[in-house]
Amino acid sequence: MRSHQVQDQAFDRQQRFKRMTITSINTLEISFLESPRHDVEALLLKHIEQLKNAPGCLSYALSRSTKGTARWIVSGYWSNEDQMTDHFCTAAMTGFIDELIGAEASIAFARFAANIDIPA
Repeated sequence: MRSHQVQDQAFDRQQRFKRMTITSINTLEISFLESPRHDVEALLLKHIEQLKNAPGCLSYALSRSTKGTARWIVSGYWSNEDQMTDHFCTAAMTGFIDELIGAEASIAFARFAANIDIPA
């Protein structure tokens, strides 16, 4: 039953991408000088689940450094730049940033313009 649900979620995500073009991307590079005191990956995934439901958001993704360091990149993919910009001031995003600051993370933020059609 569980694998069936995962397949359904992947299909739903593919269907969303078929109908949308990525116009904007935001990234948060998150790192720690010392080993984090918390389970950072679980924290990031928890917040990604909330962030990806924002209007205009096509997806959020998490990437981890392959060098074994405590470094991650959280990327958001958007169909609408204005909705991405509005998203930066939401309670979900500010709560996420506050929690990272509380965990003593170093955070670098970037945003990019894009015009990428997702192939079907």
